[in-house]
Amino acid sequence: MRKRALIAPIVGVLIVVIIVVLGSFSPLISILNPSTGVIQNTRNLVIGNESISLPGITGKVVVV
Repeated sequence: MRKRALIAPIVGVLIVVIIVVLGSFSPLISILNPSTGVIQNTRNLVIGNESISLPGITGKVVVV
């Protein structure tokens, strides 16, 4: 009978811990959402050729 009295508080603590852990991952989940995340925001992205001069760079640098 004593073990059953301990099960409810332990389950409650586990539920709270799971909610806190999932809440911390929610920004990552929203980034990966295909409707509003990175994929949707890059569909209209246009990348052009640019030349930038940086002091100290002596050779050709290609950024992909």
